[in-house]
Amino acid sequence: MRTFIGNYLLNRKLKQHQREQQFQGLQQSVTVGIVFDASASSDNVIVKNLVKELRQMGKEIKVLGYVNHRKKDAQYISDHQNIYISKQDFNWINQPKEAMIDEFIYKKFDILLVLTHQNWFPIHYVSALSQAHFKVGQSLLPQKFYDLIIELPENTSLEEQARQMMSYLKIISQ
Repeated sequence: MRTFIGNYLLNRKLKQHQREQQFQGLQQSVTVGIVFDASASSDNVIVKNLVKELRQMGKEIKVLGYVNHRKKDAQYISDHQNIYISKQDFNWINQPKEAMIDEFIYKKFDILLVLTHQNWFPIHYVSALSQAHFKVGQSLLPQKFYDLIIELPENTSLEEQARQMMSYLKIISQ
């Protein structure tokens, strides 16, 4: 019931939602947002390596990690560049309670990368409403919200997802 109501409200918001779709290439992009499933601590290391690679390219990065637990452990501390959210950051109808989630959604990233093993509703919510100019996701996600879909097997690691996304972004930038 909770997911049904959340999807209903999300679809209502999406009807009013407008974003400027534009791809200027990975080399020309300045800002990159990353939304990922942070439930496994090993995936945090993978995303930190991706962030390091993108920063070496001169990109401004902001990360939103979703922890699929009621509460976040002490290792998930949010700061200016890294936001960690969990189920407790959404109300009973799956709407965000935290302003930082809305701030991430309304930031006009040049590119948004969505890395996840499952289609968790909070990840779906953030990525669907994101004002990013170019959204990249994998095939297990609802495809109508993305500008580039990477076809990957269902159990593909976050490391492989990130590698494939970066590879395709570099190819289409040329």
